[in-house]
Amino acid sequence: MLSYLLWFLVSILILLVMLFVACIVGIFLYDHVLAARSIPQEKFFGKDRSKSEDTTIRPFKVEYSEEEFNTIRNLINESVEFLDQSYEEVENTNGIKLSFLKEFADYWVNKYDWRRFINNINFSRQFVTNISGLEIYFVHLTPYNTAGYVRVRPILLIHNFPTSVHEFNTLIPLLVTNHGSTIVFEVVAPSIPGQGWSEAAHKPGLDISQTGIMFHQLMKRLGHHQYYVHGEGRGADVAEEIAFMYPRSVIGLHITRPQIDTGATLFKLLLCSIPTVRNYIMDKEDISNTNGGISKTWKMMQGYLFDQMCYVHPDTVGVSLSTSPLGLAAYFLEIFAAGTDISNRKSKDGCLYEFPGGLDWLITNLMIYLVTRSTIPTCRFIHRSRNIRLQNITVPTGIAFYPKNPFPIAGGLPRSFISSRYKNVIRYTRMESGGSFPSIEQPRRLQT
Repeated sequence: MLSYLLWFLVSILILLVMLFVACIVGIFLYDHVLAARSIPQEKFFGKDRSKSEDTTIRPFKVEYSEEEFNTIRNLINESVEFLDQSYEEVENTNGIKLSFLKEFADYWVNKYDWRRFINNINFSRQFVTNISGLEIYFVHLTPYNTAGYVRVRPILLIHNFPTSVHEFNTLIPLLVTNHGSTIVFEVVAPSIPGQGWSEAAHKPGLDISQTGIMFHQLMKRLGHHQYYVHGEGRGADVAEEIAFMYPRSVIGLHITRPQIDTGATLFKLLLCSIPTVRNYIMDKEDISNTNGGISKTWKMMQGYLFDQMCYVHPDTVGVSLSTSPLGLAAYFLEIFAAGTDISNRKSKDGCLYEFPGGLDWLITNLMIYLVTRSTIPTCRFIHRSRNIRLQNITVPTGIAFYPKNPFPIAGGLPRSFISSRYKNVIRYTRMESGGSFPSIEQPRRLQT
């Protein structure tokens, strides 16, 4: 009887060892033998293919409509009356507190100056050009004074979600001005199609790959066949696609949210919860920077919940948000509060009064989405881009990790995880503070 029990236990042990070895081999194959994905062909997203594409670069000016702003004001006032505050709010576990949302709505309607915002936007050098049948809006600034500079390099900035080119308002002047460096940048910052003043696609198929093709065409049209690329959040996804499709054109890639395959990374993080296994998966220098796989896995799942609704039925979400300014505000404010620090959810105002730029910046961002009808196209863009297979990145890459980012991928996964996909990481920086929106929170630190 004892021999049978011993034989059974040995068999179980052998099976567990085989399973463990199979998992390790599977992770290695997934990380290092990714199925090659061909570069997609450029598609046409305009209304009428028979019309010739206008390749000229044309100045652009945002037009102001008092009637449109009054309509938004009226919608906000009507929505506030329906907010249910029949019970006392104790914790901020339900999302943005209704008491703060009422204060925010009051400021929006009675104190926010839309005209001043329009004037500030039009102070920038704005342009449009037609690519793939769509009018692509972009900001283009050249160095103020190139005397004595060793190099002037073009850089493509790609914005995050739920933001727009507006998020780079502080960063751009820093990039085009000398701060004792031997390099200064010529900045090109386009809006993703359907977000901000870039025209939305009239045909299905717009994703991060097609957007990357458009932005590469934009850089070539401006005379830049080699350039740097910086992306944050969703913008980092587009930046990576450009680096994958046009490695000879991308001098360097800089991102704040690296993309590692979710399935493989989740499994690795779970294995890292086992101390004896962790030593075989992670480099020794990374072990001290990892606070356990399960906790980071849970944080990752919390982060991805932001996008889950758009992944499934984008138009349902888009219509719900685009027809209610206050509903859009509640959704965006939750992202900005948690995105800068997940603990902000415990605060009665989400610490949004301390947000860089204050309430004016947050409302301006909302106004851009509302007046340009960006919500539905944005949800479709997120939905369409969800299943694009990740590819290895070979261009020189810089990665900045921000500890308050709710995504553990962006908050500082071990370098041994990152290097499985990013083959040429020349700069790997763990920032001391900051969250999901570094160009807004810490533009000077990002600039360096």
